[in-house]
Amino acid sequence: MAGKKSGKSQGARNTILNIVIVVLTIIAFVLAAALVNETNPRSGYHYGPDSAESMIRMLERGRYTDLLRSKYTNEMLGTGVDNSSGYAVPYAAADYFEAAFNYNGYMSAGDTGGASAFKEKMDSSRKALGEYGYVADDIDEFLEK
Repeated sequence: MAGKKSGKSQGARNTILNIVIVVLTIIAFVLAAALVNETNPRSGYHYGPDSAESMIRMLERGRYTDLLRSKYTNEMLGTGVDNSSGYAVPYAAADYFEAAFNYNGYMSAGDTGGASAFKEKMDSSRKALGEYGYVADDIDEFLEK
């Protein structure tokens, strides 16, 4: 009788172990699929510079931090570094945003000497904005919040 009991308990243990192995195998496949999905490019996402048109849309929507990121990404990739292209206005807005951010930081710290260089950059960037000059006022308002 003892032999039959140990056989039944051994069969139950084997069944439990088989279930655990199947569950772990399924988990491993799911994790592998998730890893493959994470390494594939997202649909609709491109690797490369932002176009001047998309940067203008960022500008019009008030997405100034994204605009600055795009400017640096584009410059790193060598896109639109000459001011004769359509990138002149969004780059000027990004420059204004960066200079105004730093200017506000220096002024709040009481360093008027450090702030003066950024004030000059803000003035030149405001002129470069042309018809988008209102953006400089929007950026100033954005940074006041």
